Amino acid sequence: MPKTGPLVAVDELCNAVVIWTVCIYVIVRMIRRKGSFSTAAKAVRGLVAAACLAIGIWFSRDIVLDLASGPETVSLADVHVSSSQGRSGVTSRHYYLTGTDHQG
Repeated sequence: MPKTGPLVAVDELCNAVVIWTVCIYVIVRMIRRKGSFSTAAKAVRGLVAAACLAIGIWFSRDIVLDLASGPETVSLADVHVSSSQGRSGVTSRHYYLTGTDHQG
């Protein structure tokens, strides 16, 4: 089940910030490295930089799409509330709201 609650957007934003910070750090460390490099080493550095950018985009795509689309309202019928015990102890109880929307 996906994460729910009022702080989900903050959690996703923090995850994206951490990933982008690490990616930018790796890219800057590669750029600041002095010396002459072979063509193969330059290609590897380019691939690492491209991989860092791809990882950063991959992890931040959900938060960007959510902010771009704005809030959504869904009308549910046949609503049920269920709960389950989490894996991390007594205080980790999860509650889920489920129902049927207009598409079934």
